Amino acid sequence: MVGLLLYTALAACNLYVIATRIGTMWWLLIPSALLAWVLADFVSGLVHWAGDTLGNPNIPILGPGIIRPFREHHLDQKAICHHDMIETNAASAFAGIPILALCLLMTHALPGAFFLFAASVMVLLCLFSSFTNQIHKWAHADAPPKWVVQLQEWRIFLNPVHHKKHHTFPFNNHYCITNGWLNDFLCKVSFFRHLEKALGHTGKPTE
Repeated sequence: MVGLLLYTALAACNLYVIATRIGTMWWLLIPSALLAWVLADFVSGLVHWAGDTLGNPNIPILGPGIIRPFREHHLDQKAICHHDMIETNAASAFAGIPILALCLLMTHALPGAFFLFAASVMVLLCLFSSFTNQIHKWAHADAPPKWVVQLQEWRIFLNPVHHKKHHTFPFNNHYCITNGWLNDFLCKVSFFRHLEKALGHTGKPTE
């Protein structure tokens, strides 16, 4: 709970600083939000791939917090639907705390449009990423809210039909779970296969 309060406080402070400093450069929020939304998808895919592929659930901190939930999700896809909001999103929020703290320092120490844009991207990335697991949860839910279903159909949120490709043999692609926009491209260029090769890993699926 303390971690969530700290995350919320840092996010609120960053948003306040950005709002008070952006002035006539408000238009920077449009490209920064779009870039952050795309980056959130990429980060979700990278973390998802790592959770599915690397290490084991017994590794301290990362094992219980990241690896085990992804591995268990492959055994029971509906388990995530029974988690409450804190259980679903807390780990992602905690990961954003050091980034939000850095952004707060950056906006104070480094004035100027470039650093304000960079801070906006990183703050929005943290906010978007903190809800990635919630979006993932909705992709597995039997009856998500109607507004969520509409966003899924528009492919703004992860589409359940699209996400099903990840849970289909060979279970080693379509890792991105925020909006899924990058999945087809990353598959086409074999991004994760190249990453596994670079790390000397077999990339054996966990499902």
